[in-house]
Amino acid sequence: MWKTLRLPSAGNIEPMGARSWTTLQALTVLLLLGHSRVWCKKHKWVSASVDARWQSTPWLLEASEFLHDERPDLFWRFADALADLDPESLQLKTDKEYFETVVGLARRFLNSETKAQLLKHALSLRYHSPRVEMFHQIGLQLWPDAKETQDPCPAFVDVHGRRTCRPVDVKPLLENAGMRNASVLYQTDHHYPGGEGRPTKVILYAEMGSQAFRDFHPVLKDLASSGQVDYVLRHFLPERDPGKTRLTGYGVELQLKSTEYKATDDSQVADDSNADGDQEDLGDDEVDGYIFSKLKALHPGEVEALEKWREHLLQSALEIPPLKVWELQDLSLQAVTRIMAATSPKEGLAALVDLSQNLPVQTSHLVKTKVDPELKAEIKRNQKTLEESLSLGAGEASLRLNGILLDVDALEVFALLDILRSEEKRMHALFQLGMKEPSQLQEMLQGNFQEKSGLSQLTSYAIDIRDSAVSFINDIETDKQFRHLPRSLDELLRPSLMGMARTVRRNVYHLVLVIDPGSRDSLFPLEMMDFLTSTGLPIRIGLVLSPAVDPAADPFWDPSRPGFFALT
Repeated sequence: MWKTLRLPSAGNIEPMGARSWTTLQALTVLLLLGHSRVWCKKHKWVSASVDARWQSTPWLLEASEFLHDERPDLFWRFADALADLDPESLQLKTDKEYFETVVGLARRFLNSETKAQLLKHALSLRYHSPRVEMFHQIGLQLWPDAKETQDPCPAFVDVHGRRTCRPVDVKPLLENAGMRNASVLYQTDHHYPGGEGRPTKVILYAEMGSQAFRDFHPVLKDLASSGQVDYVLRHFLPERDPGKTRLTGYGVELQLKSTEYKATDDSQVADDSNADGDQEDLGDDEVDGYIFSKLKALHPGEVEALEKWREHLLQSALEIPPLKVWELQDLSLQAVTRIMAATSPKEGLAALVDLSQNLPVQTSHLVKTKVDPELKAEIKRNQKTLEESLSLGAGEASLRLNGILLDVDALEVFALLDILRSEEKRMHALFQLGMKEPSQLQEMLQGNFQEKSGLSQLTSYAIDIRDSAVSFINDIETDKQFRHLPRSLDELLRPSLMGMARTVRRNVYHLVLVIDPGSRDSLFPLEMMDFLTSTGLPIRIGLVLSPAVDPAADPFWDPSRPGFFALT
């Protein structure tokens, strides 16, 4: 008898959902991804893992990329903090201490504890490892012999195609740099504030936190602050951990096959699990509450009998006895009862995982569980509420995050992290606006802006669309484009699909865009406005032109004068 252990090839290992990188990142990952290893324990347990072909990247650099995604200035504040840090203080730490130190350093630049937890999640997923490796590979291509030169070269600077390993040679390289072609820059590059757009590009390839980085960073920082160069930092790793980067969120197919069949009596087969002299695997040491290692220590003369008893319990747990149909009618409620009986959230999640993965084996035990009538009534009320609000029938599932419907079949862990970070930013912004209670957010979403003052009732608006500063580009009631729509307001009472606006030829829905006509950031809202007008949705669109004005440049500037619009 032989067994075949088959894993997908490098090109077949794919994440559970599509992960969008930039073109260069995706190309780098496709070239490097594809190494996998499998460890098999003696008994029934098989552990599979997937490693990338590139070597492990430091958590410190991945944390810097996380901060850059939050705000580019946080990346450089983090870099300045690392320039003041002793490199040997990180090298002497254990992996756990190093991880906690990295999280502690990055936490100083995050404005919420939730972002710190998301940082830990991103580091555990190695979310930014491909980007760090991409920068390192670019450095190797530009100077492949950087680590093999006679003089130590842990970091180097590229100035329009000319390179140096010494900070004192940077300024001489700037002479006549404009006569040479500048190096290619990418969208993911890190530009020091104040030097963006300068014709002279200086690219530093170094490992943040190293002594070489501490030598180069102050020199280039001063040049960028004075407006002489565009200082770009890319990660470069002269010395690396030999271990591979462990990948998370990738599926692995494992198939065990036997091509030989023999008629044997299993009860008479000798136990040869310890034939090689190794100690017994203690992965199944505890079975049905019995800790067999302690029992064997207390009763050394009954080891054989205890082993037979242990095997009997394992085989009994795998048996699936036949059940009647009426015994299965409350199986889902009994599973909920078992999970709700957990004493802590951790135990509840463990019970949920166990029941989800081993439901057929657990069925014989679940059918004996008594269901509380109050729990059954509560579940029925929940089913009725979900059916009325979300159109979810009994037995159907839906995954929502802050009301966002997520496709479980297409969702993967990297996309989920992106959604969590996006929602955290929105919730943090609302929290800063003073909406610290769920009821306040609910009232805002429902448009409830009424305030009661004694017997009188006053009404205020978030945006007064009657202001003369709003210039409307369409009129639903008069434009010929909407003449096919009904004019009766009774159409608002007609049932429609969830989330769809009622189509009526009235100026009911308004969208007011406050934009700066001279900013590139206004292109997206203008494109959205063009899309809404081309689709024919009955939305009246207005524009408020609010050009950016520097109060220091214009001391007479008054935001309340005509031409400016304030949101309240």
